[in-house]
Amino acid sequence: MAGPAQRDRTAAPKGWATRAEVAAYTGLSVQTLANLHSQGKGPPSTGKGRGRRYPWPEVERWMRERT
Repeated sequence: MAGPAQRDRTAAPKGWATRAEVAAYTGLSVQTLANLHSQGKGPPSTGKGRGRRYPWPEVERWMRERT
């Protein structure tokens, strides 16, 4: 799998993503995303536990801010 810097960000999905989808897209682990959320440092999301969802535009914005 390509790392975050190697992905074509123009092909980002639309709508909502699961934590597993965001993990695969960003190259982070599901647990890292959970830890970031608990620290208030991860991408914006809604829901609880396994039902947590991330809006793709916010994931993209969060990724841009990290670089």
